[in-house]
Amino acid sequence: MELRSVWNTNVLDLTDDELDRVESAAAQRGIRISSIGSPIGKVPVTEPFGPHLERFRRALHTADVMEAPYVRVFSFFIPECEDPGHYREEVIDRMGIMAGEREDSAVTLLHENEKEIYGDVPSRCLDILAGVGLPALRAAWDAANFVQCGVSPYKDGYASLRPYVVYVHVKDALSGSDRVVPAGEGDGQLPETLSALRGSGFDGFFSLEPHLASAGTYSGFSGPELFRKAAGAFKELLGRASNGPDGEHGHRAVGPERRYLRVGAKGGTLPRPPHGATARASRALRRRPGKAFPATPRALCERRKMMSKPWTLDPDRLFDPNPAGRSMARSLYTEVEDLPIVGPHGHVPPALLADPDATLGTPAELFIIPDHYVFRMLYSQGVPMEELGVPTVDGGPVETDYRRVWQRFCENFHLFRATPTGLWLSDELVNVFGVTERPTGENAQRIYGHLQERLPAPSTRRGPSSRPSA
Repeated sequence: MELRSVWNTNVLDLTDDELDRVESAAAQRGIRISSIGSPIGKVPVTEPFGPHLERFRRALHTADVMEAPYVRVFSFFIPECEDPGHYREEVIDRMGIMAGEREDSAVTLLHENEKEIYGDVPSRCLDILAGVGLPALRAAWDAANFVQCGVSPYKDGYASLRPYVVYVHVKDALSGSDRVVPAGEGDGQLPETLSALRGSGFDGFFSLEPHLASAGTYSGFSGPELFRKAAGAFKELLGRASNGPDGEHGHRAVGPERRYLRVGAKGGTLPRPPHGATARASRALRRRPGKAFPATPRALCERRKMMSKPWTLDPDRLFDPNPAGRSMARSLYTEVEDLPIVGPHGHVPPALLADPDATLGTPAELFIIPDHYVFRMLYSQGVPMEELGVPTVDGGPVETDYRRVWQRFCENFHLFRATPTGLWLSDELVNVFGVTERPTGENAQRIYGHLQERLPAPSTRRGPSSRPSA
């Protein structure tokens, strides 16, 4: 089930106690949550981003509590009658920051195409997904929303967006009137799309979002009878797409293996657990003697964070997300990865290379103070250069406690996500210095101590300081 609101309250406005009640009620009924249907990104792009980023973090927390693998997001309303291109950089920066924020969780963001936002048509959806370039951001395909933007969804967008599509909102619309109708009765080209998804081995979620009774900017409604009508229409479409002997039974075989698509359930070869099995398992864990397991979803989330995997970097992080392109890029890279790189441009003081007694200094002196890409980013987000130890033109006082400089850097490390500087910093910290935690305010001093121990080592003396500029 895709969770959007409960008790006439948006899911992001539920208290922690209310989230616990929802989780418990769902578990008792054997229901799992496919996605948090958040309204994140449904605000004007001209509004300050900071408060909305905090609300986005609440969405991630909600997904953790509900153990939902996805959070739906949008790409911000563009001022009426203005060129969306004027806001491209701002939109992609914001989407990149949000995609970077979820790197500490198992949640993937779903960008839903929607009228009046930047990502309203296939070309701009692709621009966002490719521009951010992180596996943390994928696409939720909404055919009806494309129709309402004058797009023929399958014809104009399927081929380019398919590598990113992991989630499908099932609804349809009539071009011209924009009226929402059951799947297959409009101009959303759902039969063609479903057949193509089946042929590509799609194994994601289908979420019924019929909006047959009413459809607005922030919500929609169908009611029990119209929802049943929408479900029946979708099952009929699946029957046509499957074209198999069991087409009349409501389970549709897809892909090269025998998998099944269920409305609101993830496809797979394993049978669905018996009704109530999830709830029984959850209650059994909570009754375990000795309190070996935490009692609440929030406590379980905290336990997962404590046992999180070390910080590692995806070896394919700079390659094309399209599987075919990525495979070719990986093959080419393996042929040249051990060759030396000869570059005439660098920011390394010659004395550091020529003097055998030269040192790399402290972590702050190496990574922050001399690197204008780093301190300019922090300065642009409100961190005074004096607090970063950057010398002033007039010789005025600056921070000389390098641990405090490092603390400020780590507290704001998330700002570098989805930037070239962030790629360099991450690669240096992980692959050169063996850092196993993504920098935060909480672990800043622990990482500083680790780096202090590693900096004098001969094996690292020339590694990070010899990088080229971004």
